[in-house]
Amino acid sequence: MQQYQRHIPILKALSDETRLKIVHMLAWKSMHVNQLLECFNITQPTLSYHMKILSEADLVHSERHASHVLYSINPLTLNLVNELCATLLEGREMTEQDKCNKPFTLYRNI
Repeated sequence: MQQYQRHIPILKALSDETRLKIVHMLAWKSMHVNQLLECFNITQPTLSYHMKILSEADLVHSERHASHVLYSINPLTLNLVNELCATLLEGREMTEQDKCNKPFTLYRNI
């Protein structure tokens, strides 16, 4: 089951509603901390906590501009999530005979 290890921190980071909303917003456009704070009813330290978790999961990148931090989505990590979902959905379409053998061979291609 080692092929799932790289997805676990990403999925854990996305398991919080606030972080999921942040990722959804950043997938649309890069944003400064103040812009993100305007969208949520949370304090700056709370936002920093969420951004740290998203950064550690490599879902977002940060770039400092003077006293402002600009956050953007990491498209490579987001693609990893998309590929995992596609693989899981593909598994739903397998015949009964394939179900025991195919999931792990499909997953090796990701």
